[in-house]
Amino acid sequence: MMAGSSSFLPRFWQSFQYSSVPTTDATTLNPPITTHPKILDILRSRRVRIVTAILLPSVLLFLFWPHVRRNLPDEWKIPLPSTTQDSNTTPDPSSTDVDWSRFAYTQYVTNTDYLCNSVMLFEILHRLGSKADRLMMYPSHFNPEEKPDSTEGRLLLKARDEYGVKLSAIEIQHKDEGDSGSL
Repeated sequence: MMAGSSSFLPRFWQSFQYSSVPTTDATTLNPPITTHPKILDILRSRRVRIVTAILLPSVLLFLFWPHVRRNLPDEWKIPLPSTTQDSNTTPDPSSTDVDWSRFAYTQYVTNTDYLCNSVMLFEILHRLGSKADRLMMYPSHFNPEEKPDSTEGRLLLKARDEYGVKLSAIEIQHKDEGDSGSL
């Protein structure tokens, strides 16, 4: 075989040490010419087109949003936060002029599972420093004074003593008639 015919062999065979064919290929004789891309080539690239297609409308929308918002129908507009306080709005929790005695977190407990969930909720409120009162209505048969060693008694006392929960014993309301599901 001739020296120039090695380009017809697979690459792994050309570099095999026991090959009788010399290991010269076209890339060693004529190295590829590397050119740096020109700015026009970069601007025509697919990536630049995609980024431009995303960024340009976003920037234009950001710049012209006040004008676009003014021309939208009122039912499409999302109300912006106002600086005036209406009597129907929720007060700002960071404000110092809030009368927190008007607000309370209330839990209606009917069984031990709900009692456990309520105590966990009150623990979170206590940990976060909630200023509103906490009230738990629980079945009167859970009485923590009579059964302080029961699960219910321990949870109720924990809620009262550690998390500042006001306890209110109630009679659970039962409806004797089941819901038949039909009208």
